[in-house]
Amino acid sequence: MNMVKQPSNPKVGLIRVAISQLGWDDATYRMALIEVTGCRSSSDCTDRQLNLFIDHLKARGFVSKPKKPWAPKAAPAPTQAAAKPSASALGNSEQEHKLRALWREMFEFGIVRNGNEEALVAYIKKQANIDATQWMNTVTFQNLIERLKRWRHRDEKELAKKTGKSIEELQALALAEFRDQRLTADTLAKLKSILVV
Repeated sequence: MNMVKQPSNPKVGLIRVAISQLGWDDATYRMALIEVTGCRSSSDCTDRQLNLFIDHLKARGFVSKPKKPWAPKAAPAPTQAAAKPSASALGNSEQEHKLRALWREMFEFGIVRNGNEEALVAYIKKQANIDATQWMNTVTFQNLIERLKRWRHRDEKELAKKTGKSIEELQALALAEFRDQRLTADTLAKLKSILVV
């Protein structure tokens, strides 16, 4: 079994780090070591010689980074302000499913540009001033669901008014285009331009 011999002197370890950082091969290292200390191996050097060689390596561009003192890390307690919105911020309750379904419908209709959960979480964070639905109560869920419904209805109504088509026709058109994967950025832009007054 091949075992790598560990340096007995921390300065020898520092020299190995320096050689690696400088990108020196073994021949270059040995030549420099002999030139500075007169020894062929760092394990044969005295502390004074090792210090001289380390200074030589620093003059050639080696930058020694001091070790950080060890300190045990305590796990941060989860708080509303520290939580990061992510796809996992949504759970599996019935109300969360309703939020997802409404968001997806609005995406299919072209009302929202991004139909993924990260976008929904960002909307929740903005509207409810909360990062994850696990901190929401039933009233907050219901308020968000109703806001999404009003937003969807308002945009559908405006689009129907501008195009002269019924909301049902527009929904069927958007859904068909989405499902056929023909809903392109141009189609979305056209739908949005009709909504802009």
